[in-house]
Amino acid sequence: MINKIRSNRLLTFLSIFIIANIISLAIYYPFIRDYFKEGFVFSGSGDGFRQMMPFQMYLYEHYSKFKGAYDQSFGLGGDYIKGLAYYYSLSPIMWINFFIIWVSHFLFHWQTSHIAFWATNQLIIAYARTIITIIVVFYYLKWLKLKTAPLLIATILYGASTLVLYYNYTWSFYGDLLILLPLSLWGMERFFQKRRIGLFIFSVALTLFSNFYFSYYQAIVLGIYFILRVIFKYRCDIVSRWEKFYLLVIGAILALLSSILGFYTGVSSFLNNDRAQNDDFNITLFTDLTQSKYHIFSDGFYITVSIIALMALFTFKLYRHYYYKIFAIITWFLLIGSLSQYFDSAFNGFSLPQRRWVYFLSISTSILIALYIQYLSELTLKQYLLVAIPVFIFGLYHY
Repeated sequence: MINKIRSNRLLTFLSIFIIANIISLAIYYPFIRDYFKEGFVFSGSGDGFRQMMPFQMYLYEHYSKFKGAYDQSFGLGGDYIKGLAYYYSLSPIMWINFFIIWVSHFLFHWQTSHIAFWATNQLIIAYARTIITIIVVFYYLKWLKLKTAPLLIATILYGASTLVLYYNYTWSFYGDLLILLPLSLWGMERFFQKRRIGLFIFSVALTLFSNFYFSYYQAIVLGIYFILRVIFKYRCDIVSRWEKFYLLVIGAILALLSSILGFYTGVSSFLNNDRAQNDDFNITLFTDLTQSKYHIFSDGFYITVSIIALMALFTFKLYRHYYYKIFAIITWFLLIGSLSQYFDSAFNGFSLPQRRWVYFLSISTSILIALYIQYLSELTLKQYLLVAIPVFIFGLYHY
């Protein structure tokens, strides 16, 4: 019996691994084709080539030669590990990447001192991160009791979202965040339903260690999810509301203690950063929705969400399903918050308004759309049309 369970688990993993590779290949095929055909790698119009790849090359050269934290070549001299803590210096995924490069350098004589190498590596690590993202979100979604087809739909919507390209190319260190979110939610669900807290401690510790800024975003996001999961009791939960609170607090403290070295490095780097004192920007109460970059349901710069999510939000009859209600509330909260730049600023440490929360919207709408498809058969044609027609008219008007 045990061997059969293990065999099924292995088969499930191999299946999702193959699916993840197919999805990743579909996403990155144009870039892989251009790389082999034209010899270039697209890195985005932002910081990708100007900062991200030089940072990686700089860190690799210092890590591979076991140089100390202080280096005279870093600005006017300074601690480059603290200085680059916002980026890659504490990222375990990047450490693994550096180790593989270090071993391959001796075996295949890779020219790691040339910036072109890091452009190639950018494509490879983006592909790998996408595979990991898809696998992790798949296992998280299994805890939400989705049927097979909606489960795969939600996995693809999140794993193949515009954020995958945006984060992995323009600011490639943000690709870690797409993995850490479903991993942390998976750990939380696993605790609520099986009373196993290890994965939650691991995911939070990994977040706290790897990037202090990620920890700030994640604290808000996980806090919202936790509050909703406490307010609304789920039938499969085996821990009480009080146990959810105090045991997760203990778990978070253990995660902090486990990650104290990386967390301290990130916090000290933040405290020595005077960016927050820069007041050369204006924050308006309402977001200027005439700017196309703020569009969410069409041609959005940060994220483009299928208009099916709007239909799901206004189909109130399906709110009786537990996770449908949870992710509808989250989506409403984020969409309403998007109307004010103060919301964007709050998610960016009360600094320059930036939409750092869109990765949470990506996973919430992906799941909401999948659940809408799963429960669509419960609607009568009249109930469906009452929502579909107004949304369709809105779509035409917006177009």
